[in-house]
Parts: sequence; structure tokens; C-alpha cells
Amino acid sequence: ICEDKEEDRQDRAEGILDFVYQNLDIDITRKKFLDFGCEAGHIALEAGKKALKSVGYDIKKYGNYTWEETDSNCFLTTDFEKVKENGHYHFIMLYDVLDHVENPVEVLKQVRSVCTSNSVVFLRFHSWMSRHGAHLYKKFNKAWIQLVFSEDELKLMGLVPETVQRYIRPIATQKGF
Repeated sequence: ICEDKEEDRQDRAEGILDFVYQNLDIDITRKKFLDFGCEAGHIALEAGKKALKSVGYDIKKYGNYTWEETDSNCFLTTDFEKVKENGHYHFIMLYDVLDHVENPVEVLKQVRSVCTSNSVVFLRFHSWMSRHGAHLYKKFNKAWIQLVFSEDELKLMGLVPETVQRYIRPIATQKGF
């Protein structure tokens, strides 16, 4: 579980990228990197230390970083046209993104539009049925609470679950995307 401290978020971003580099045998040096659904941009900023160009994209601005300003190799944006202008990307990460969007297939089509013929797309899912699927762990760290109580019951307890796609067969559904 990642705390809200900036140092913890940076450590988590480093850990995620280390996992990808080691387990997928990926080298982003001199390549373009896109963190699609970057939230506050920690992974994109960390990837920018190695990549030729690193872009973090999200539909709204999060965190304290400067958005829409480019430096030599990394920037964060809410404008998909800017993502396209800086593409095509060799490595694209969607880390816990598709569970939060209304139409995952449309998002994947957007991603496809900025791929090269050799792009690697890394997807990580956490469905509603996963341990912390409702993102309530910061307020109430009990696994699967969203499966024990209804959404109305959670709200009565002061726990508002994050919007996450709900499907009974997560692996089959995700493969279908």
C-alpha cells in the first residue's frame, strides 16, 4: 500500500519500473515511453531519467507537478493531441487504468493509435473483485470489504468506493478487451 507521502510514491514508481525492466527485459534507453493514465506522473517522471522521451497522460491533473510544460525529455499532459504529437511510443504502460474507464476497448484503440509496429504495451488490472478493488484501503484497510458490504452500506460508513469496473469473470473479461 502506497502512502500519500511523496517519497513513497517515488519509491513505488521506481519499483514498478524495476519490475518491468527486469521481468519483461525492457530497455527504454533512447526510446519513447508513455504512461497512459499517469495520475500524478511519478512513473513517467521516473522513466524520463532513462527514456529518450517520457510522456505522462491523464484525463485530469493530479498532484503538484507542473503539467503541460515540457522539459528536454519528460512532460505531463491532459491533452491527447500532445500525446500523439510526441508519439509513436516504443513502450506504453497502463497501470491500473482500464479498471477505471467506462469503455476499455476505446482506450485501447487510443493506445493503438500511438504505437509503433514494435511497441510493447504493459497492462496491469485490479478488478472490483480484487483485494483492494474499491481503493478503500487508506480509510479502512480490510481486504474485499467492497464484496462484503453493498455500495450503500459503505457510503453509510463514510467509505465512498472509487469507481472501478465491476465484472464477475475478470480474467475472461480482460482477455476480451
